[in-house]
Amino acid sequence: KAYTDSGLFLRVSSGGDADITAEVVLSGLEPRTNGFLRVLNGMTLTLIPDRIAYSPTMTTTFQDQQGTVIGTVKKSEDVSLWMELFLLFGMPFVDGPNAKIESVYYDLHRATISQAYAQGMI
Repeated sequence: KAYTDSGLFLRVSSGGDADITAEVVLSGLEPRTNGFLRVLNGMTLTLIPDRIAYSPTMTTTFQDQQGTVIGTVKKSEDVSLWMELFLLFGMPFVDGPNAKIESVYYDLHRATISQAYAQGMI
């Protein structure tokens, strides 16, 4: 969606013949937590907040029709998810965590496209 929304490409597809191919590798999805806060959060039935953090890293390699690498762009973002009882009352008024994470991936794609365009890769 980010590639289509950029307006830089005539057609965007997930396979087949293309002038430019972008190979995207997503890494860094291992959650980081504080073990003590996790136990405390569970023991107090989420009265004491707990934070789960991770840093998704998107590495995009651009190639031409012959398979020659034009360039590589690497972008990363920090994401934190909070668990606390009092946050329950705000849940009906916000999007779920999956929607937020998908928007982070969209933003990473947009930043990748901007950098690749600025560097003349696309």
